[in-house]
Amino acid sequence: MKKTLQVGGQNGLEVSAIALGCMHLAELDVGQADALVRTALDCGVTYFDHADIYGGGGSEELFGRVLEKDPALRGKMRVQSKCGICPGYFDFSKEHILDAVDNSLRRLHTDYLDALLLHRPDTLMEPEEVAEAFDRLEAQGKVLHFGVSNQNPGQMELLRRAVRQPLLFNQLQFGPMHTGMIDSGLNVNMTNPPSVDHDGGLLEYCRLNGVTIQPWSPYQYGFFEGVYLDNPQFPALNQALGELAAQKGISAQALVIAWILRHPAGMQPIVGTTKPERLKDIAAAYEGTNYLLDLGHREILFLSDDEQKIGAGFQRITGSRKAMEERGLEFPESLVLRGGVTFEAGYQAMATALREKKQFTAAFAFSDELAVGVMAALYDAGLRVPEDISVLGYDDLTIATRIRPALTTIHQPIDVFIEKSLELFRQPPKSIHSEILLPHSIVERQSCRRLSDPVPKSV
Repeated sequence: MKKTLQVGGQNGLEVSAIALGCMHLAELDVGQADALVRTALDCGVTYFDHADIYGGGGSEELFGRVLEKDPALRGKMRVQSKCGICPGYFDFSKEHILDAVDNSLRRLHTDYLDALLLHRPDTLMEPEEVAEAFDRLEAQGKVLHFGVSNQNPGQMELLRRAVRQPLLFNQLQFGPMHTGMIDSGLNVNMTNPPSVDHDGGLLEYCRLNGVTIQPWSPYQYGFFEGVYLDNPQFPALNQALGELAAQKGISAQALVIAWILRHPAGMQPIVGTTKPERLKDIAAAYEGTNYLLDLGHREILFLSDDEQKIGAGFQRITGSRKAMEERGLEFPESLVLRGGVTFEAGYQAMATALREKKQFTAAFAFSDELAVGVMAALYDAGLRVPEDISVLGYDDLTIATRIRPALTTIHQPIDVFIEKSLELFRQPPKSIHSEILLPHSIVERQSCRRLSDPVPKSV
């Protein structure tokens, strides 16, 4: 899977293959927003999508507070915003565009935007005014690149005749439940309902003119009606997604994004999560897998929960896959065992792996209790930890220090979790955010060894 996209040819810009949508950022506090931004960067998501209307400007303002705290972050990311939507009408006038950009820059605490998009079509647009605004913004260094949102080919052509700058982006709703752009192409010369072209050959137009489509709300059906995943209204779709996801060893969410990224148009999907723990699980597992790789392990057994959707197990598998692929290694799908996260699940999973004669030198268990079960099964099979098999856990529970050998694991501070949980109980119900983001670090003990080190003889 591509990690970056080249937008607008050689004179354009390189962007992360996935963008983080900041529509709901205003629902967080500054600490949560900071954690979300940093986690996204750690996971290779460096493109952030804003609009002046998101949260009534609050999303940009909160993002700006993050950048104000650490200005160095700005150089690690690309920031995009949109303007043109006003209460009850659209406004693409020169004056409004210039004022909107100045206000966005102030709220975002930055002196430039990597890209500015015109937010939905203004059918009363005067292209010459837009051109004047673009020229001034470009000359002042306030905007580096330009694009549009939800515009058809005719509207884009009308604008292109006036502006000098290439339109690099068109932000459009697209996903398995919003496929109008491809339906008509699959039903050419037909009279069935999907043959109706609602967009004027928009997909082909963008491909012909070097415009990168940014799919928004890829998990939504209709126009913000809700999420189709695990929705009983769409049993056939969810069954198909579930079966394909299980075959690939990924979640249905990941499958949807992979489907979009695979399209030859080179789209950049916008994922609008405000749940940093999802990104954090990816980063923690990424770090843990790199730890084992640095010790020389290439054949790693991964033991996860049975969640095939959006659970922690899925996120941790995603991070592990990313770490291996970055080193040019194929992720070992056959070495992923899914079940529970209990002692019993770990014991049974390891017993099964040994019985099936799977080849591995290390086991990465996505909970400490699971890891202890793994170690017990290895002991009963006459194998030593770490001499024969290295074992890495996750959570740094008390049991990690009580067993022998002591378990190397990923630390998440439970005292901080308890403290933050108590803080939630003291908040008014409507202000509570259910996600608690914990920092992580690898605690080295005795259950992992470097493969190049000599193996001590049994006593």
